[in-house]
Amino acid sequence: MARRRSPLLLTRRITQAAFLLLTVGLILAARIGPAERMGPILIPRTSPLLGIAASVASRSLLAAFWPALIFLLLTPILGRVFCGWVCPLGTTIDATDRAISWFRRRCGTGLLPRAPKYLLLVAVLVLALLGVQAAAWLDPTSITVLTFSTFLHPVGVFLFDAGFDALYATPLRAAAAPVERFLEQTLFATSTLDAPTFLHAGQIALILFIVVGLSLRGRRGWCRMLCPLGALYALAARRPLLRLVITGDCTHCGACAGACKMAAITPDGQKIIAGECIRCGLCSAACPVSAVRYEWGRGRAEAEVPPDVSRRAVLGSVGVGIVALPLLRLASPAGRQSPHLIRPPGAAPPREFLQKCIRCGACMKVCPANAIHPCLGEAGLEGAFTPRVVPRIGNCEYNCTLCTQICPTGALALLSEEQKHRFVIGKAVIDRERCIAWSRQRECGVCEEVCPIPQKAIGLVSHEVQRGGRVEIVQKPVMKPDLCIGCGACENKCPVEGAAAIRVVGASGWKAHGPGGDRPPSQDGGGLAG
Repeated sequence: MARRRSPLLLTRRITQAAFLLLTVGLILAARIGPAERMGPILIPRTSPLLGIAASVASRSLLAAFWPALIFLLLTPILGRVFCGWVCPLGTTIDATDRAISWFRRRCGTGLLPRAPKYLLLVAVLVLALLGVQAAAWLDPTSITVLTFSTFLHPVGVFLFDAGFDALYATPLRAAAAPVERFLEQTLFATSTLDAPTFLHAGQIALILFIVVGLSLRGRRGWCRMLCPLGALYALAARRPLLRLVITGDCTHCGACAGACKMAAITPDGQKIIAGECIRCGLCSAACPVSAVRYEWGRGRAEAEVPPDVSRRAVLGSVGVGIVALPLLRLASPAGRQSPHLIRPPGAAPPREFLQKCIRCGACMKVCPANAIHPCLGEAGLEGAFTPRVVPRIGNCEYNCTLCTQICPTGALALLSEEQKHRFVIGKAVIDRERCIAWSRQRECGVCEEVCPIPQKAIGLVSHEVQRGGRVEIVQKPVMKPDLCIGCGACENKCPVEGAAAIRVVGASGWKAHGPGGDRPPSQDGGGLAG
């Protein structure tokens, strides 16, 4: 049966598209200026689940999540509108549903229970009480920023470059040049990089594919079955003031139940589960006799059906959260964090950092040197997808503070340029067995040359070497550990192939090496140098 024209449905689709385009645009343009950097900051701050979990885990009230309070307070009034009108991940799922429906019709749909998302919500909150921030892996706003920043944005930049390369081979090259310059300076701003690439981007892409792929078994499969933020909103929307009504004109044709992507209407078309309804308007548009509509006031039109979760299942979910604690706290296979785990500047001490970081990837997107990448096993299971600096790929630029400006939770404290110049994220160590000057007795000095510290954290000492029957003077690098802040410029520019001959290590793995009497920085999580 054809769907009727519905102003509500049209308005919702326009709103969804506007929020999604705004989200994508702000993520892409995040590096341009302070106003644009508000996008990746605000997107995760609309999630009350992230705000609650991060605040409880860190034992501190994160007032920055005030936008989430607005959406949460609107839910008992309007119903679960965030999921149906605002959520960028939900809109992405809807946008791909037409393509997935072709496979769904051939594979057949399956039963999608609602209970798992409530049990996941319980487990996430239990872990937060135990000091573990687990909501970040399942929250749709965090998933959106992470996947768009580390996977979809690089793919977009690659296609952007390939497209304009093709245009330059055509008569349109003159017209293409100004367009390319404009886009490079705005949405596809990539500094000196052609296309940013991120470690473990494939695993992050897999998260997005799984979320979207769950719709193979039923429309909005992720939202109906696993989304803990949706479960939180469903509990808040059990008795909304704006209610969905099925009037006496209903002919029991089942069109409304068939159109509902959340299975919020029972198959007989007589009951509506308020907490599952996302106010999408598909049911009212599908009804041939206009028997489904929204009205203000409380009543029996929407059934106050409790979540289909037994007390035993809830207790089991609490137990899962408790059992998961030691598993998540396991570090790398070596039994400790990798010695080369380097957190971005401004990082809080390790425990506080893991509790506040929501794994959104905003700091990775905004880094102009492509220096910040997601962890996988380097920080243990608990630290999966948290940011780390990989100097061999990109060094932390001396005058850049963008990552500290864009962090939405304070896991990276806001630093001024002066504070950044003194913030220690690690220490460089020279491997004399690989160093050209030390092992081959050849002049190099690249590390000393590129060190951005005005006083130079790397010095050169003269050594006499015998070559061809005569004595030559070779300048060899030595560290000045009190001046090194671990920016990684030396490691990044080291001409030795493969692993650099000078590497930055974090406080846990830093050892004295070579002359200079090195000593480790005072804080495991970094700190201001003296």
